[in-house]
Amino acid sequence: MKKHSLIALIIFILFISTSTQKTSETLINRTSKLLHQNETRSTTWMNGLEEHDPIQIRSDNDFLVQGWTGDGSENNPFIIEELLIQTENSPISIWHTTKYFEIRKCLLTTIVPSMEGNSAITFINVTHGRVTNCFINETYIGMLIFQSTDCQITHNIVSSSEFEGLFFDYGLDILVADNTIRAPRSGISVDNSTNFTIRDNRIYDCSGGLYLWDVQLCNITRNTIWRNDIGIDLTRGKSIITNNSIYGNENIGIRVNSGMASNTVYENRIGWNGVANAQDDSNSTDWDDSLGTGNSWSDWSETGNYSILGTANSSDLWPLLFVDNVNPVVDSPDDVDFEYGIKGRLVIWYTSDEYPLRYQTTKNSEITETGTWGGPIFSIQLDDLLPGTYSFLLQIWDAKGNYAVDQVSVKIAKAEAPVINSPPDIEYVVGDVGYNITWIPADAYPDQFEVYLNGALHESGMWNGSEIVVVVDGHDVGINNYSIVVYDVLGQNTKDTVFVEVLVHTGEPPPNYFQQVLFFLGIGAIGFIITSAILYTIRPFQRIIGEKDDSTVGDEIQAAMDELISNQDLKTETGDED
Repeated sequence: MKKHSLIALIIFILFISTSTQKTSETLINRTSKLLHQNETRSTTWMNGLEEHDPIQIRSDNDFLVQGWTGDGSENNPFIIEELLIQTENSPISIWHTTKYFEIRKCLLTTIVPSMEGNSAITFINVTHGRVTNCFINETYIGMLIFQSTDCQITHNIVSSSEFEGLFFDYGLDILVADNTIRAPRSGISVDNSTNFTIRDNRIYDCSGGLYLWDVQLCNITRNTIWRNDIGIDLTRGKSIITNNSIYGNENIGIRVNSGMASNTVYENRIGWNGVANAQDDSNSTDWDDSLGTGNSWSDWSETGNYSILGTANSSDLWPLLFVDNVNPVVDSPDDVDFEYGIKGRLVIWYTSDEYPLRYQTTKNSEITETGTWGGPIFSIQLDDLLPGTYSFLLQIWDAKGNYAVDQVSVKIAKAEAPVINSPPDIEYVVGDVGYNITWIPADAYPDQFEVYLNGALHESGMWNGSEIVVVVDGHDVGINNYSIVVYDVLGQNTKDTVFVEVLVHTGEPPPNYFQQVLFFLGIGAIGFIITSAILYTIRPFQRIIGEKDDSTVGDEIQAAMDELISNQDLKTETGDED
């Protein structure tokens, strides 16, 4: 009765406000965090989602009016896809339709997940509805399917619903397959329905993993149901439960409550549940197929039948022992070493086990996180750590108690700016070519560089840690200033400057002024010596000149000079220098 009151409340809420708040970045971040260890399937489609207002469809014609692609036939259904919808009420609600349609690759959530009545997807009186590859997070109910026929819910992830993951009431011909579900109340709840198939789902961290009340012709197969309070809870109805793994639940693995029932349970692996692997208070449940196939039980004594707890006094006539002696597997990732401030560094472990149960992580021996081992990938974000050395430990246990451990060391160094060499300054004559500057910077996390010429940006680009060569040919006469700035990914930078001087082209070697000075000093000294020698030689004639009259002085001087020159020539010819 309580569930029917809930449905009435949901229908009422869907009539009122549909306002939306678009905080896609926050929502995507929360979603990524939830997916970090639970799923291996690709979720890259989430990167290109279109934000959209809540969708309300109240008839077949609304698909056309609202412009959804397709024509509503089985081969060409209406398509609602790749949308991000965050709203105060139900993101998508569809009522009273008979056309084929498909909701796929959508991320759906509500602003106030605790608000009673909110569901991410609501079908009321729908035929031929499909929901596939959607992610539903933080809603009161993940999906509500009421009075609907021929609907398929496949390949979805439903996480952190406040009430139930998937809730079906008065359904007919419904397929629920390959979904991952965790919710505080029931993972999958089915009431008053007929011809259900529930297969290949993963259900954990729920009060009741799978709850069925008065469901006829329900086939439950190949599901993994673990770490709930109760794994499967049946009340009345007729179901076939086969080939499921039901283990590590806190209370009971499978419970069949009192009332008219006609269930068959066989070929399941049921083990290591807290109070009992199974309890039967019904009047007609078979725990084998009557042909020689029963279930595997972790606590069977290996002798006789397996007795089922409960008032029905049931037994599995062909039990097997459920055994798991294999330790979980965890890889050993490399130790991590980086500079403080570098973002996006992770420690990532890949794990495997047939019956995973729980995990624990520690940092420097202090517990940082515990929870259900829900998938193969574990990751630890390192962005917020200060410089230092850390030891991270992952411990994983399966349902039997087998375990594995791995440790990773993380060293975070104080951030340092890049280093760079200082090439020599350059000189060349105008018109010459083949000159360049080679800078060799170094940093563990290079990013980009900028080169400035006389204070103006000359060139820039990404720096991958290799040398940077700048051609400096082609300048006019003068001095040019080349400066480089190299950056690491943290924005730290280092600079260096090289001067390039371009000289005038003369055609001759540049004059040597010191040699010119010496040349002129030598000429002057020789001239002085010659002058002094001449004056010394003609000194006797100065006396004669002083005694003669002025009329003969010129002739006498000329005669003396001729004689002096004649004597000098004679000495040169004879080699007599005395």
